[in-house]
Amino acid sequence: MNKYDNIVQKCSAEGRLQLSTNTPKQLKIRNKYHKEANLLMENISFKINILLLSFADNPDNEQIISCIKDAANWVDSFYMYWNWDPNPFVDVTFIFDNVPIQNLMIVSRDYLNREWHKAQKGK
Repeated sequence: MNKYDNIVQKCSAEGRLQLSTNTPKQLKIRNKYHKEANLLMENISFKINILLLSFADNPDNEQIISCIKDAANWVDSFYMYWNWDPNPFVDVTFIFDNVPIQNLMIVSRDYLNREWHKAQKGK
């Protein structure tokens, strides 16, 4: 997911994409990164599904499952960025906030720490 965020950031910085003025050069840059991002998105979606299948749906796992879903929604939200159709009457600013990724890492760390302590106690 961090790599996906980096692709979007590089595309935005390299193309200096002003969404209301898509020049042929900007579209070429965006299309290049879009292809790379699509391949990565397929891989992320597969891994998200594997993660969700790995956790039983119970109160102990509720927080980590929620964070996985939030991170998946965050990645899916870039669909609008890649497929934006400029409209001179609408001013849109895309904000690339990776808070869901950070939350998932923190919750995962805490989850693994709890599980490690349970395993040490023989549970």
